[in-house]
Amino acid sequence: MENVIVTLGKRVRELRQHTGLSQERFAAQAGLDRTYYAGIERGERNPSVKQLAKIASALSVPIGMLFDVPETERPEGDISLKQSDTAP
Repeated sequence: MENVIVTLGKRVRELRQHTGLSQERFAAQAGLDRTYYAGIERGERNPSVKQLAKIASALSVPIGMLFDVPETERPEGDISLKQSDTAP
């Protein structure tokens, strides 16, 4: 299994591709350097919450959607709660 940063990068790439924008145009729209943004998508950068908020805003999605990946693609050690785990 891959690490959380790589999984996050893949999810961000998937969402950006749905916008139809290139990395360069999207990075400019989000107010991020193109090479920094490309590193996020490749899983080479560990973006801050502030950077993730910029990305989510440019995608017009809630920040939590950046972490919404299918259970089968979650990195090893993921401790996300399932809906049934949160019920009293």
